[in-house]
Amino acid sequence: MFAFYARPPHSKTSDSVTFIILMGKEVTNVETTGLVPKTLSHKLAGGAEPFDWAESLPGQILYAARTVNARLAELLVPHDLSVSEARSLIALVRDGPMNQQSLAASLGVTKGNIVQLIDRLSERGLVERVKRADDRRENTLAITPKGRTQFDKIMPDVDRWFREAMSTIPADVRRSCAETLHLVATVMKPAPH
Repeated sequence: MFAFYARPPHSKTSDSVTFIILMGKEVTNVETTGLVPKTLSHKLAGGAEPFDWAESLPGQILYAARTVNARLAELLVPHDLSVSEARSLIALVRDGPMNQQSLAASLGVTKGNIVQLIDRLSERGLVERVKRADDRRENTLAITPKGRTQFDKIMPDVDRWFREAMSTIPADVRRSCAETLHLVATVMKPAPH
């Protein structure tokens, strides 16, 4: 579980934010531009102010992710694919054949969800389960020729959309955003079990 706290209002450095991750990691003095949260009517334990999610970096990341996901879903409608199905095909093309657990980890989904997802892709002939020669209890997932054809159909649309959208953002801002997102992903990674 994570919590994000802003510096107390009496802090002399109003342009920086302290992120405290309840799992014991802390990154301090992360410079922001206009992302210092507004004061909310309640305080958290220890008197810290909670983030205003609508204005915060995590809130903006979640909003951006939902927006990208929704637009990607629209692009995939003519191809009769969900975002999860397309991401599965992309992972199998990018990383090659893999087992269910590896695909689930790559997509960030549960074991239960991956079984249903693979069932749908398999029923449509886009992915096949191949018994491993060295361990007949485990399947390896591989993209089929039909799945590769589907991948080749969707990627030009997805690539064009990303390139057009990103071209409206100056290169230095894209680099800065990518660095910030990498930092956020690093500090927010779940602890291994």
